[in-house]
Amino acid sequence: MTPRNWHCANALRLVITIVTFGLILWWVGPRELVAAFSNVLWFWLAVRVVPYAGSLWIQARRWQMFLSLEDITTETYRLFRRIWMSRFFANMLPGSIGGDIFRVIESRDFSNSKMAVARSVLLDRVVALVSLGLYTSIACLAWAWKSMWLILGLVAVVGLVCSVIALLLLATNWPSHIMERCVEKLHEGRVREFFSQLASSLRKLAGHRSLLIRAALITILFNVTWAISSYCGFLALDLTISPLLVITLIPVVYAVTAVPISINGLGVVEGVFVLVFVAGGLQPAEAAAVAILLRVTGILLSGFGGLLYLFERREMGRVPIR
Repeated sequence: MTPRNWHCANALRLVITIVTFGLILWWVGPRELVAAFSNVLWFWLAVRVVPYAGSLWIQARRWQMFLSLEDITTETYRLFRRIWMSRFFANMLPGSIGGDIFRVIESRDFSNSKMAVARSVLLDRVVALVSLGLYTSIACLAWAWKSMWLILGLVAVVGLVCSVIALLLLATNWPSHIMERCVEKLHEGRVREFFSQLASSLRKLAGHRSLLIRAALITILFNVTWAISSYCGFLALDLTISPLLVITLIPVVYAVTAVPISINGLGVVEGVFVLVFVAGGLQPAEAAAVAILLRVTGILLSGFGGLLYLFERREMGRVPIR
């Protein structure tokens, strides 16, 4: 993509973000939205830190599993801090890819090979997305069953089948064979070397099916923990809603962030949040208030990762001794 096209794409995403927030405000009404914040229970915002940090710990454990495929060994606590830092950069840079790039760049204190770390991050991202698709499909199927929504049920079944097939394919050598065929068409260089080694990593993953299953289960646990963190937002605004409904619907909302049509999902995530939870029984202003509260507190919590980076930046620059 040329710089001009890149700037045009970012400008379009900015327009989508602004328009979506404008539509939300027009729908719920400014007065109603402000009134929804009239009785904030700060205790539950403080409690949100616990499941938020727990979800990052779970994410660190999953990344550690994929690092082990690349013969990289490091402690979970180090990766936990690194994940929190990457969350900060994911919020500050366009898209979650900013956090992934940070994980690769700032890996000198536990690996001599950025390419190996990049492969671990890529596999971590792929398995996480497939597992999120599985979780979201099951959640949509349960919601469709309860609401007797046939079209949603059919879409959920298709998504469930596709997610299961994707996981089964990752447990075979097909992805590595396809990658090797693609590598043959590339010119000699670092790009070819990276994808050639990625094919080898995919072959290793196929040979460690228990690791793949554990990674998928850990991703489901991550989404449940993240939903519990989001549930604290409902409690903070003194809203009555079933925690099981939140656990079911929150992954459906955040699955939207996988589609980069706005800046960091701004506006689009909040719009989907309002639509989904209004269908779940909330008033539009209440749903919009929770969405905005979760966005603001999420940015503030990720800011702790920025502080960690300032304190640990010098240590991360050290070259590990093998």
